[in-house]
Parts: sequence; C-alpha cells; structure tokens
Amino acid sequence: AERRKKCSVTPEFCKIVAIGFALGDGDVHGQVIEDGYDERSLLTAFWTLATNYTPLIGFNVLSFDLSVVLVRSAILGVPASRTFDMKPWGKDVIDLMKVRFPAGQAMGLKQLCKAYGIEVPAGDVDGSQVEELYERDPMKVAEYVKSDVEITRKLHQFYRGYFCS
Repeated sequence: AERRKKCSVTPEFCKIVAIGFALGDGDVHGQVIEDGYDERSLLTAFWTLATNYTPLIGFNVLSFDLSVVLVRSAILGVPASRTFDMKPWGKDVIDLMKVRFPAGQAMGLKQLCKAYGIEVPAGDVDGSQVEELYERDPMKVAEYVKSDVEITRKLHQFYRGYFCS
C-alpha cells in the first residue's frame, strides 16, 4: 500500500486521470479519462491551453502538478507547446504555496482555505484518495479537481495585492 501510494505521486510511475482548469474568470472545468479522454488527450488539451494563457496559477504547482505534466508529456511523446520559467519568482507561474510559504513548512490547500473562510466544495477529499475515487466513480474525480480549481482561484483573489499580483 505504501509503495502504491508513493508511485501514485511519482511522475514516472503515475497516470494522469483528470485535469481541472479555468481561464481567467470563466467557468471551471474538470475533465476525466472517463469523459472520452485518455491521458494523452488530457495532456494535449493542457498544452493547447498553456500556449495562450499566462500565468499558470496553482497551489504547489511548481513542485508537483507542473512536474507531473512535464514528465508524463515526455514519456507519452506529447509535445510541449511552450516552456515555463519554473523559478518561484518568475512571471510564467504563480505558485500560491510558494508565495505564501517561501521557506518552511506549508499548510495544505484545503486547510489554508478553511482558515480564511473559503468554502471547499469537495470537502476533505485530497489527492491521496484520487485512485480509489477514480475506481469507484470517475466523475467524483472531476468534481474534486473542479473544487481544487475553484478554491485556488478564491485563494489567489484573497492573496492578490499582498503575496502576488
């Protein structure tokens, strides 16, 4: 079980089953492999969007999400449409975890949002539960990634002008 958990967060061994995103103030989307997509098509969709939108905003996106996207894209031969300046102070990516906790132990996204009074639609579901959730009900994973996008957007709005632009 421990080895399986470690593999699920190691880009070389994991598989992307869902992706969540929003463009600007637009609708939040959650795509899962069950929606007629496969990992390659999810990555292709990511790179299509990444071509035209900067900055990429996320929570722990520099240390986890973007690394997974880059490694999985390379392994599957999905061409990257651009490169990202991966420095925490760069202009291509705003990592809300890095701007709030530049050195030291960070709080988790949901814990932080709850501290600020930001409602978390997915409740206490976290990334460690995705595999099990996907096996039971793939659409629940779509709800989870949409929830994370929604709260990341609200956290960015909360931090804007203080920790980031």
